[in-house]
Amino acid sequence: MDRGMAQIIAPDLNTVWTEGDLSLLRSFIAAVEPFGAERLAERLTGEFDTLGALFSASPERLSRAVVEGRDGQSFVQHVSICSAIVVRSLQQRVDGRRILSSWPALISYLRASLQYEIKEQTRILFLDKKNALIKDEVAGRGTVDHAPMYVREVIHRALDVGASAIVLAHNHPSGDVKPSLADRSLTKDIAEACRVIGITLHDHIIIGARGDFTSFKQQGLLFG
Repeated sequence: MDRGMAQIIAPDLNTVWTEGDLSLLRSFIAAVEPFGAERLAERLTGEFDTLGALFSASPERLSRAVVEGRDGQSFVQHVSICSAIVVRSLQQRVDGRRILSSWPALISYLRASLQYEIKEQTRILFLDKKNALIKDEVAGRGTVDHAPMYVREVIHRALDVGASAIVLAHNHPSGDVKPSLADRSLTKDIAEACRVIGITLHDHIIIGARGDFTSFKQQGLLFG
């Protein structure tokens, strides 16, 4: 399970279906839906660009791509469960650990959580004084090119959970991970508000649809 599912969520997936992808998909379908596996595989590969996109799709979108009825819904449920297991297993690699020394694990987790979202989603990772993860919360969901995040709400929530530091993250469904002017302005405002109350903003990470990412800290953009 772990090795196979790691292949599904891996950030370096091709943008087309390879024979290996198709074989893995057919094996999964055959285990869940023994009848009509080939037809279902054809529909799914026509609807989703990659194996990762399929296994990260919402139940609603999956339901539209499969046959209506009990069998189709069984497949949707199995995919959703597998996706949740993968995200949870990656989250466990950063839960309670020092984020700054677990950077590859953090990026893998954020990729699994955000890479295939078709609309923008913002997340806040709250850290304690040792930079260990306390909470990871969705701060907002929006459109294909915007998701709300408000300085006041970020600060209030950080104080509520007793965070000493935070990491911001959001996705760009377009695939372009270059920070927008709005991204840069908001990050600067949050960094300044955090500084005033003694909370550290360690980074703001943008995850693209192809799994690439931008780190505001690495780009020297944390403070404008």
